[in-house]
Amino acid sequence: MSRFAKAVLIVGIVLCILAVANLFIHSQKVKEFKSREKPIAQIGWNTDGFSKASVSVEDSKIMLTSGCYRLVIFADVGQIDSISRGMNDEIGKRPTTHQIMADSLNFFGINAAIVKITKMENNTYYARLILRQGNKVLDIDSRPSDAIAIAVRMNAPIYVSDSLLETYGEKIC
Repeated sequence: MSRFAKAVLIVGIVLCILAVANLFIHSQKVKEFKSREKPIAQIGWNTDGFSKASVSVEDSKIMLTSGCYRLVIFADVGQIDSISRGMNDEIGKRPTTHQIMADSLNFFGINAAIVKITKMENNTYYARLILRQGNKVLDIDSRPSDAIAIAVRMNAPIYVSDSLLETYGEKIC
C-alpha cells in the first residue's frame, strides 16, 4: 500500500472517529431533552440474564468463558491479532484501528463501560458496546470481535447472555 493510500486511510479513520464523537454528543443531547429521568439500567447497563466472561483467543477463535460454559466465536486473523495485542498491551510498530479508537475515546473522556454479547441471528453473534462519559451513556450495536478488541484495551468487563451460553456454549465442567 502506498504512503498516499495509507495517509488517506488514516484520515478516513480519524474522520470516522470524530463523526462518532459528534454523534455521541448529539445523541446525548437528544436523550437528555426527551427524558431527563431515564435510569441508566434502561440504556443497556442492566446485566440481569448475563454472566461476566473472561476472554482468550486461539487460532481463529475468540473464547468467552463464564462458569461452566465456554462460548466460541470465530473471527478473522486480523481481529484475533488485535484482541491478542490488546490483551497483552502491545501496540506494535503501528497502532491498530481498535487502538486508535480506544485512544480517541480516552482523549474525549469516554470510557468503554461494558460489552454485552446479546444474541445470535442467522449464525451471526451480536454485541452492544456501552460507552460512558460522565452521566452520558451510549449503547452501540457492534460486532463482538470489535467490541472485545476495544474492551480489552479499556479494561471494560465483558458479559454474555446466559441463554447464549446455555444454547451455544460448550459445557466445560
